[in-house]
Amino acid sequence: MENHGLDLAPEKTEAVLLIGRRPCGPLPGLKLRGHPVVPAKEVKYLWVTLDRRLTFAPHIQHALKKAKKAVKALGQIMPRTCGAGEGTRRLLAAVAPSIVTYATPVWEKALRRDRNVKRLASVQRQMALRVYRAYRTAGLSAVLALARQVPWHLVVTERKLRYDDRRELNPGLKRTRKQRSEETLARWQTEWERDTGESGWTKRLIPDIGVWQCRRHLRCMR
Repeated sequence: MENHGLDLAPEKTEAVLLIGRRPCGPLPGLKLRGHPVVPAKEVKYLWVTLDRRLTFAPHIQHALKKAKKAVKALGQIMPRTCGAGEGTRRLLAAVAPSIVTYATPVWEKALRRDRNVKRLASVQRQMALRVYRAYRTAGLSAVLALARQVPWHLVVTERKLRYDDRRELNPGLKRTRKQRSEETLARWQTEWERDTGESGWTKRLIPDIGVWQCRRHLRCMR
């Protein structure tokens, strides 16, 4: 590296041993120019947090921590009883998912764990409450539907599939962007119909998520 004009700072160097789910014995001692480098449990590389077992749970937690700050800041300019209309609120709320869904092709598999999906839903619910001006007691599924906020775990899956389409990783399964969006709405509709929570009346008023999501009038029906 020095031959190419690059230099390393031993005191700032971090290391992590990526072992997956395999057992690992004592880690060997590492040194860089005589400076000891202690292997960490996780490191950040290109804004993605890599943990030893590649679960990406720490990355999701760090991303949600940033998203919470954004939601809190937006909440100050989007009070429940007054302020901006739905169109403006939806535009401002787009900040949070852009933070959460960064580098989704890398960590999308982490959503196979329900715990990580619930973590995403918890933060998204806070944002949806502000968009629709709902009370804190509103259920997750209902407030996401009313605020027209696609569940983040479905957004992550769609972006991963679109990435595969661009890279042609699965040529036989390649779809257009519009087709991927339609597939996401279909998955959301399936989850909406299977939901047995506190969204009974909302489901009666909004039986078809796709129709409500694509409605032309912008103002909330409240």
